[in-house]
Amino acid sequence: MLYCCSAYFSAERKLRLYDNLTHKNRVLEVGQCPKCKALKVQIKQYRIEDGKYSERKPKKAKDVAKFIRKYEKEAYYEIPDLNVKNGSLSNMGWRYADAAKSSWVKDFNNVRQFKLNKDYKVIS
Repeated sequence: MLYCCSAYFSAERKLRLYDNLTHKNRVLEVGQCPKCKALKVQIKQYRIEDGKYSERKPKKAKDVAKFIRKYEKEAYYEIPDLNVKNGSLSNMGWRYADAAKSSWVKDFNNVRQFKLNKDYKVIS
């Protein structure tokens, strides 16, 4: 969670970083404040020698771009955002098609596909 404008907000990108000689389980979080649109970044990591948790954040707004460029090179994996954006956990934003108005059609490769009516949309 990133902090700005007296509130916490979730990061838009989370990058897993390689472990180095002094730290392990490193994660770089990058996000934009929803209120003031300021770019915020922090790195979370555990020290190997004593296992203490630490966070590093640039103090000045000018240093944010340098901080991102420096640590983005060490990234090997981007953690996907699996939070539900539309609807609840039960329906997850899906809309179901009416089978009476939609139909199965064959495409050029002779494979059956479900053709939706224009009234219905499937949200991914």
